[in-house]
Amino acid sequence: MNLENYKILKLSNKEMIVCEVSGETKDNYEISNPLKMDIVPKLNSAGQINEILNLRPWLQHFSEQRYFEVPKSQCILIANASVGLSQYYEHVIRKIDEDWGDEAILSPDDSDDEDVYDELLMDAETESKLIH
Repeated sequence: MNLENYKILKLSNKEMIVCEVSGETKDNYEISNPLKMDIVPKLNSAGQINEILNLRPWLQHFSEQRYFEVPKSQCILIANASVGLSQYYEHVIRKIDEDWGDEAILSPDDSDDEDVYDELLMDAETESKLIH
């Protein structure tokens, strides 16, 4: 997988997905392995509310297809995924491939996955000051 091809698409229906953009035509983005991004609040041990990123399959539970064409007219925004998000995306995709038969919904909300996300973020070599 190529980190440079990972994009965040904000769609006109307010969904945000992270995916690999493999190409584009005049009217469509050609994407693969899209994961829906959900930001959910979580109470930490200190009683503070943190926001947690949850990545889950976008349409894969309804279709065995992994490649899609998204009309450009349905995209409000397209942006490059950060290094940390890209590495977490790859981790989730690998986990889904391993557990494809199960309801594979992953988030750093799970104790092991939260540690994995933090480790991936710390290992990311980047000059960016972005957290995600």
